[in-house]
Amino acid sequence: MSIADHKAPPEKCPRCSETTGESFLNREEYLCPKCGFELAHLDVAPNGTIRGLFGFLLTPGDTLHDRYCIQKVLGKGGFGATYLIEDLKLNGKRRALKEIPELLFDVYEVSLLSRLSHPAIPDITDRFMEDGMVYLILEFGGSRTLGSECQRLGGRMPLPKVISYAQQLCEAISYLHSQDPPIIHRDLKPDNILIDDNDQVMLIDFGLAKQSDPAATTRVLARAVSHGFSPPEQVLGTGTDERSDIYSFGATLYYLITGRIPAAAHERIAGTEIVPPSSLVPGFSSELDKLLLSTLSLNMGQRPGRIEDMKCIIEALSSLVTPEPQQPSKTVKLDPNASGFATPLPGTPIEGIKISSAERMPAIAEKGRSPWKLNSKAVIIIILITLITVLAISFYPRGKVIEEPKITTTQPSPPFPEKTRRPPLRSMIQQLLEGNKAK
Repeated sequence: MSIADHKAPPEKCPRCSETTGESFLNREEYLCPKCGFELAHLDVAPNGTIRGLFGFLLTPGDTLHDRYCIQKVLGKGGFGATYLIEDLKLNGKRRALKEIPELLFDVYEVSLLSRLSHPAIPDITDRFMEDGMVYLILEFGGSRTLGSECQRLGGRMPLPKVISYAQQLCEAISYLHSQDPPIIHRDLKPDNILIDDNDQVMLIDFGLAKQSDPAATTRVLARAVSHGFSPPEQVLGTGTDERSDIYSFGATLYYLITGRIPAAAHERIAGTEIVPPSSLVPGFSSELDKLLLSTLSLNMGQRPGRIEDMKCIIEALSSLVTPEPQQPSKTVKLDPNASGFATPLPGTPIEGIKISSAERMPAIAEKGRSPWKLNSKAVIIIILITLITVLAISFYPRGKVIEEPKITTTQPSPPFPEKTRRPPLRSMIQQLLEGNKAK
């Protein structure tokens, strides 16, 4: 790749594939005319004026360092862009690539990530410079962000998914805030939260992160903001702490639940109000409105003081989730009057036996039915046994007495009571034949 590749505008938007042109992008401040995605690394003055252009974003198919192939853009914000890439030297293993203009690169992000160890914080596996850009290769096994997943689901995420991701974010942010001194991420938003193939979240873009030290001044490079997700104290530059991340966390939850980016802090200071979630989401109560909107208070003192307090809000959101219907019981009801037989509940199949729940198993003996009315195979077997018995008796040599061995063990009880009289053999066969014809 040459420097000219960064200087030339992409032919298509890497996010929506809309055809672009340099003249049109200049008029639109380098935004995609269709989806509004920022397609360039810009040098922006504090008042928002574009002073220059560091370069355009990479597009799918570009290869860096003869190793990393760009698959798609995951997000753009702060001072860099994040891409999904394949490592050509490791059989296409997926990773994340962070791209930062060299003049905006701050080694603090690398030093910060190198000493953190948490499942939601990616490790840096490689670092290099090329064409005026600094690249960080991050360990990552997914292809989505919270922002892209929300769009894939139609703009608003189902509440069970929101709760699952929110619980993971609580743990990750709690880990950052537990450091000494606490680490403030300062750029929490859906496009900076990756989702791997196991639905686990990972935080990226620590370029704006800082240690919460009252005696230290905020680095110049860490004063960028994200529209709708940055708190007013970060926009105004009056100082940030843990409650600043709580504001961004609350704004992220608001976006996932409602599908809308909350009004930006500077707009709210001018009088714009946030639309309550209850007016956008059916079933969202006014009590939950108060809890969620408390995280977005313009006054830092009125927000939850710790990230652990967010768990109460997440638990309150869980009350809106309808529990999944329970599977019908497989319990077998035993009849106390039955001798060893289990009778299933009506309409409930017996586990492990492949029979229809609507059919009844044929009983050997039942009131009002002959015990000899069996299926055709049983009839044939009984007839054959009977004929063999008759032939054996007729050929048995008479006049000889064979002494039977003495058996000391107790003889088993006969299959029929002694007083029961068996019908004659001919009558038995006749009944069997008649029963078989009747079937």
